[in-house]
Amino acid sequence: MRKALIFLAVLTILGGAGYFLVTIKSFADGVIEDSKRIEELKKSGAFDEPIIVSKDSLTQNIVDSTSQEESDPKEWLTTTITEFFDQNSHHHFREITTEKYAKYKQDALCVVYDCDNSLTEEEFKQKWNDTYDITYAGFGTGFLIDQQDWYKIVVTKCELTDQSIRGTYIFNTEVTDTGFELTHSNEITVVLTANGFKIDDVKRQK
Repeated sequence: MRKALIFLAVLTILGGAGYFLVTIKSFADGVIEDSKRIEELKKSGAFDEPIIVSKDSLTQNIVDSTSQEESDPKEWLTTTITEFFDQNSHHHFREITTEKYAKYKQDALCVVYDCDNSLTEEEFKQKWNDTYDITYAGFGTGFLIDQQDWYKIVVTKCELTDQSIRGTYIFNTEVTDTGFELTHSNEITVVLTANGFKIDDVKRQK
């Protein structure tokens, strides 16, 4: 009986040693495979030194990006004004303005003209004084120009003057009627909305 127990103990020890040896071999194989993989990655350039971007290069990229952003609202504004005054088009200014500005300008027109729900100047002031600078409201005057009739309107100036608020662009503009030889100057605020660029304010410049 004792010999049998000793025999079983020896088998257990040998079995454990065998398991240990198999484990060591698996670990060694894994290390070898990892080493091979690292060498492959080195050859592929995966561990190359990172490219260092100079400060001047990074600054130039930012300037180029900003210039591209600025060109979009400017192009939109000049094209939109030209198309708005196209003799073959029938646009209402609410199509190119924010809803807020469209209501503001409509109220300003109706202070002079008899419209539904017309406001007095005092009522207009109470309604819009906290939203817009109403000294530029232009009671009874047209949108962008003072004329009721025009020949051909072209944009002769569109200069970005302020972009301090993200998504808001302020332009000094001039539009000229080439037939009547009249030029109208405005400071126009363009904002980026969920529906694209829209005019949010027009201040007539004297």
